[in-house]
Amino acid sequence: MDFSLQLLPEQPLAELIEVIRLADELGYRACYSADETYHKDMWILFGAAAPRTSRIRFGPEVSGVILRDPTLIAQQAATLDELTGGRAEIVFSIGSLAAQVELFAAEVVPNLAGV
Repeated sequence: MDFSLQLLPEQPLAELIEVIRLADELGYRACYSADETYHKDMWILFGAAAPRTSRIRFGPEVSGVILRDPTLIAQQAATLDELTGGRAEIVFSIGSLAAQVELFAAEVVPNLAGV
């Protein structure tokens, strides 16, 4: 059986990195985090944790293309994958469209089918 860790990155970065390091030491398969613009940046957190770990995989619970441009998410994931020696994972979604548009007063792109 595999175990993974889910984080909501709101604690101090040093504490979050230590939790990830311990999860790696204990043999956890992966660490997932919220990829939302109103929390600490997950991509930077995982990049900082990468050199302190050796096995644990990293990735978002889901990356919403309403909050971040998909090409930026792909660039961040590719950079994290290089930093971790191939241990990055990624999941894309349009997310909770209505809630995110209302919260951020974002314009809805008329055609998300190609995303």
